[in-house]
Amino acid sequence: MSAPLARPRDYLLLAALGGCWGSNFLAIKLGLVDFGPATLTLGRLAIGAAILLIVMKAKKLTWPRDGRRWAGVALVALLGNAVPYTLIAWGEVHITSQLAAILIAATPLMTLPLAHLVTRDEKLNARRTLGVALGFAGVLVLVGLDALGGLGADLWAQLALLAAALSYAVCTLVARRLPETPPVTSALLTTAIATLYLFPLAAAGEMDAGATAPGWVASLAVIWLGAVSTAGAMLLYFTLIRAVGATFVSLANYMVPLIALGLGGVLLGEEPSWNGLAALALILLGVFLTGGRSRA
Repeated sequence: MSAPLARPRDYLLLAALGGCWGSNFLAIKLGLVDFGPATLTLGRLAIGAAILLIVMKAKKLTWPRDGRRWAGVALVALLGNAVPYTLIAWGEVHITSQLAAILIAATPLMTLPLAHLVTRDEKLNARRTLGVALGFAGVLVLVGLDALGGLGADLWAQLALLAAALSYAVCTLVARRLPETPPVTSALLTTAIATLYLFPLAAAGEMDAGATAPGWVASLAVIWLGAVSTAGAMLLYFTLIRAVGATFVSLANYMVPLIALGLGGVLLGEEPSWNGLAALALILLGVFLTGGRSRA
């Protein structure tokens, strides 16, 4: 049994998801100017949940009533929102937004073998393995070996980003097994529950008591994180996860460095690499090979 064939619409949605996640790293870097990691993460989740609640009410959707759905989304909220969002925000205190995006690009490499072990329709084959390998090769071409020279300089921060990538990989497989639920409902529940997870952490040690009011740049960054990188991304994520499977969705992480390096280079002066077109070609070819399959 094979994973579903990706349609042109799925590739467009994947590109949009990569855009939402790609802008994530620059916005976090800007938000950390005036917010601590836990407070920033709490803010983005609360904003995202509020937006998704409005969408859910507009669509007149109802809350799920069985415990299995609630237990599933609670686990997805932990693995897909609360844990990785906090680890990424903390890691970016110590490393650049570019390097953070590169490390998160390890997510598909972790997802592919995990999917092979726990799913029936996303088994390893030559085409999918080649696609994931080409995508990661594209990331390496994009950043160049010089950009990896900082690996190990802030080891704990980099390990935090790799732990976030692993958390995303496991979350994607868990999300695929959730009972059928409208994407808006799933996105709202996971975001709202993740907000509850983060509130004690932020309240305990990092509400910035006595600090000056945050500036408008940091405030806009948190609003962007909530509206685009959280609410918008979660809607796209749950729409795609059931349509085309875990491995294909995880490939959005290969598009993240393209966007993050470009934004980081233009706005933060983080010296983007020159070989973006070759990297883009490899990444897109890898996405195509992993998303397509021959029909039985």
